[in-house]
Amino acid sequence: MTREELIKSESYWLTKWQLEVYNLLVLHMHRKKYTADNVAEKLGFQKLFIKRILAGRFEGKVSKLIELSIVLGHVPVIEFKTFNKYVKDTSR
Repeated sequence: MTREELIKSESYWLTKWQLEVYNLLVLHMHRKKYTADNVAEKLGFQKLFIKRILAGRFEGKVSKLIELSIVLGHVPVIEFKTFNKYVKDTSR
């Protein structure tokens, strides 16, 4: 699969969002010295939900990723670019 084909795939974008939320969660856990169980309890999410994100096995609704990012104090920013501009901007 070429880079261009990958960028055009839905799974690329979902994985990108999942990775962003994963990074926010891990950073939050590191700063607060929380375990997966602690963070689930403190943030009001099910332990299994948090553990799946940390294991890279989250396949739920995008709305849950947005909800978690907001609880972590971040908001998702959506920006639409043309395919060619995105390829050019990210090929550096």
